[in-house]
This record gives sequence, C-alpha cells and structure tokens, in this order.
Amino acid sequence: MIVKRVDPTRRTSRTGELFIGAHDYQPIIGTESAQFRVSELTFRDGARTKAHTHDSEQIVIVTAGEGIVATADEQRSISVGDIALIPAGESHWHGAPVGGSVSQLSLLGPHTTRLA
Repeated sequence: MIVKRVDPTRRTSRTGELFIGAHDYQPIIGTESAQFRVSELTFRDGARTKAHTHDSEQIVIVTAGEGIVATADEQRSISVGDIALIPAGESHWHGAPVGGSVSQLSLLGPHTTRLA
C-alpha cells in the first residue's frame, strides 16, 4: 500500500503549450500505479487548459474554489465537491474563471494528451 498526501507546499508553477496562463501543479500518483495517474492542478484568474483530448477517460474532482469544465458543445461551472467525467477522446478544457481560482484533482489512466 502507498499513501500520499496532497501538500500545497509541493506545488510548482507550470506552463506549456497545453495551457493558457500558469498554474500550480503537483503529481500525486504517477508510475507507482499501472492503472492511474493522479495530479493536483490549481488555476487562477482565467488560467486554463487549451482544448485537448486524452486517450483515457479523465475524472476531475474540485477540491477548492470554483472553475469551469467545457467541451465544444457545453460549458459548466464547477465547485467544491463536483466531479466531472470526461470520456476518452472528447475535446475539452478546464480551468478558472477570470478573477477566480479552482483547485482540482485530475485522474487519468496511462494516456497521451493531444491539443484539439
């Protein structure tokens, strides 16, 4: 058994081609698991992902604040306790509204991410 704790002091700022703005990131479960990847992301003041797909389902669990999860057809506000299931291959994005912030856990199977 492996037990991990989300620790705000382990967050690092991250940018990249998948993101609009910077966000704080920490890996929680990586290669320790053959089936899952878990990370924590904190988006602030309009920071978000660009539209992208994964070849694994993704579960997003909001742990603090209020955010947005969206597809090409729908945009939803999400807040603490909300859980979004994004099917494999569905183009989507998620992040914070302008002036707001959201922290979320992201659960994925081993996957490849592609910009939509």
